[in-house]
Amino acid sequence: VGIDGSGLFLKYLSRGGGYYIDVGASKLIIKGKIKVKQGYGVEAVGAHSLVLEDRSELDADEIVFGTGYQNMKETARKIFGDGLAERVRG
Repeated sequence: VGIDGSGLFLKYLSRGGGYYIDVGASKLIIKGKIKVKQGYGVEAVGAHSLVLEDRSELDADEIVFGTGYQNMKETARKIFGDGLAERVRG
């Protein structure tokens, strides 16, 4: 992994992405213990749910946004606003 087997950190620094570190989530998705829904924008985030543009509401213990690669600070700015984005390092 990485340039000349250098590891993920150097790969991140040189490419900024293009890899996935599986720590067990893939198996949980396959088993149906983690639900994935794509193709709908988020209308609202509640305390324990997510409302999508199609008006469906998903109960959730955790919400992970898989938005594709962009600068971490700018992604945080779009989702959470300027105040939080300015606190993000990187």
